[in-house]
Amino acid sequence: MEVNKFLAKLKSYERMRHANGFFEIAEDGVWFVKDNNDDKQKLFICSPIIILAKTRDDSSNGWGRLLQWLDDAGMLHTWAIPMQHFQTDGADIRKALSDQGVTISVNGYERKLFLFYLANYPITQLAVCVNRIGWYRNQFILPNKTIGQNDSSEIVVYQSENASLSKYSTKGTLHEWQQHISILAENHPFLILAISLAFSGQLLEPLNQNGTGIHFKGKSSKGKSTAEFVACTVFGNPESYHCTWRNTGNALEQTAFMHNDSLLVLDEIGEIPNPKELGSIVYMLINGSGKGRMTKSLTLKDSNRWRIVFLSSGERTLSELMEESGQNSKLGQEIRMININIDDSPCGIFNCIDFEENAASQAMLLNSNSKKYYGVAGEQWLEYLTQNKFEVIDIANKLLTEYSRVLTVNFSEGHIIRVAKSFALVAVAGELATQAGITSWKRGVAFNAIHTVFNNWIKNLKEKGNYEEKEILEKIKLFFMQNGSSKFEQLIPKELNTLYVDNFNQKTNNCVGYWMQNGITKTFYVHPESFREAICKPMKLVNHQYVAEVLKKNGWIDCEKTRFTRSIRLPNIDGNVRVMIFNFNLISQYSNE
Repeated sequence: MEVNKFLAKLKSYERMRHANGFFEIAEDGVWFVKDNNDDKQKLFICSPIIILAKTRDDSSNGWGRLLQWLDDAGMLHTWAIPMQHFQTDGADIRKALSDQGVTISVNGYERKLFLFYLANYPITQLAVCVNRIGWYRNQFILPNKTIGQNDSSEIVVYQSENASLSKYSTKGTLHEWQQHISILAENHPFLILAISLAFSGQLLEPLNQNGTGIHFKGKSSKGKSTAEFVACTVFGNPESYHCTWRNTGNALEQTAFMHNDSLLVLDEIGEIPNPKELGSIVYMLINGSGKGRMTKSLTLKDSNRWRIVFLSSGERTLSELMEESGQNSKLGQEIRMININIDDSPCGIFNCIDFEENAASQAMLLNSNSKKYYGVAGEQWLEYLTQNKFEVIDIANKLLTEYSRVLTVNFSEGHIIRVAKSFALVAVAGELATQAGITSWKRGVAFNAIHTVFNNWIKNLKEKGNYEEKEILEKIKLFFMQNGSSKFEQLIPKELNTLYVDNFNQKTNNCVGYWMQNGITKTFYVHPESFREAICKPMKLVNHQYVAEVLKKNGWIDCEKTRFTRSIRLPNIDGNVRVMIFNFNLISQYSNE
């Protein structure tokens, strides 16, 4: 239908006069026809390409032109090209368009006419351009199309500097995708998790949810790549849609930005060039913000922002890779990239052998099918979301509340609750896609499968206790072990509730407080302000009040019943002052193992 519309536009496309002739646009190409008395001389400029609209952003900057053309394979292309590209010799434009199937004359004069035609063809239609894939108000913007209706008659399009960025593509029908992909996955919780995760990216923004990552950890030939390929089929050809960890942090930032409000698939975590970057990359991917950068004109460029879900795979986990590079993984990283161990499954990524002779044959069939049927499920999903967005999101909110309640009913630990809510969001996406008639699964299949995977995650969790408290205690112990002799002045006991310092001269640089040895008992005295600024802040413990509560709960500080401090007299200070009193004997004996 879109191709027919394009061909119809060609027939009604008006000529454009220029110099001693005019541009003529027809099915066989764009031509420049010279007026030479009675003779007409036609110069071939390019294959058929038309200008649909002038584009600009919400603030009336970033002007461009919306181009459309048909390649020799009958594929329709659309690109909103920034006008700044026309202020060069046009080589980049020609390269990008040639790569997308436009045939362009190789003669210098015709090339100049080509650039002039694209930049100057008279058009009155205006369009709003956005530079980010994903939600724009009630529409979903893809590189090659916009799905949904806006409140005005204005066109909304994606505009980028590169015409060939789209990984969103389709092949086959929805029925074929169901028969050859989703129905085969119905009895396999790990595959249902992967497919449902692919649908969940579009729910992040309307449900105001944070992104999440799922990491399938397993040995070779366990089916990790099959799960990734199956997830990719929701939106595109797995061979081009899936990405790799074999990139720098800066490259992955741009990759995440290009998958905003959608699924990012990252294959083989062990191939990351610099494992020391891994922890910060996980935070970056889920927190959705890139680095600030300067433009060529030395102004600060807006940093990239995104919301994504991502699917990762590898033979090692986040914590294992970080330990190998001399780092310790943090709770925040572990709950943002949820580790799913498939090594314990006899059939790897599969729950059973139900549609081929063995697990290897099942994986081979799905891998083959994933290259034949893809993208249509994602388009149907976006049509479903945009047609009745407010109604669908209302249903999604209710399901999210219910699923979160079911998954968290037996837990009070903050890190488990956060992971449970991430699983709940994925289950909501799977169930909504089922209700929309996209998956061909029975109702409840997605939630039950994801509930099963969540229970397996709980089973494999090394510590079901409060990770946050353990991390706080580890960091406080580390601070005193590293700084106990360098950032504290020694005190000598004089009498009850009174202390003096031997040869007190405050020579300690960046002094945090005082310490005293009384027999076998060693005590540290810290002002509350120093606790906040010199201990919590450098150790990246943001909520110092909560940190103090944890220390009090574990007996690490000697304090009054309703406070975290005691009032004592310190040298060179008139009157009593309030300090936090740390029991170093308890601190030094702590181990989380």
